Amino acid sequence: MSIALTENAATKIHGLLRQKALPDGACLRVGLKGGCCGNVGYTLDVTDGPAKDDETFVSHEVRIVCDPKAYRQLKGTTIDYDDAPDAGGFVFHNPNAKDECGCGEGFST
Repeated sequence: MSIALTENAATKIHGLLRQKALPDGACLRVGLKGGCCGNVGYTLDVTDGPAKDDETFVSHEVRIVCDPKAYRQLKGTTIDYDDAPDAGGFVFHNPNAKDECGCGEGFST
């Protein structure tokens, strides 16, 4: 199982990578952090390349990396992008999330 992007999310990521003028090997790092309500939250960052032990995937020509510990909770996740002006942003569809916070920022497994 991989971590994947929808076409809309990939278009947004490609634009961000071009804006930052990153090297050719740049990739999207997907991870986890302490979230609200005592749950876990998602992180997205751009990195020059994968770390030694990273899980690596390609979706819509975007290279995605994730550390093995976070991957256990993120495998099978699809990342979408909602461009709604009032509440837009990246949206995570994680099949491993049992409960999500009311604010949408965190989850538990």
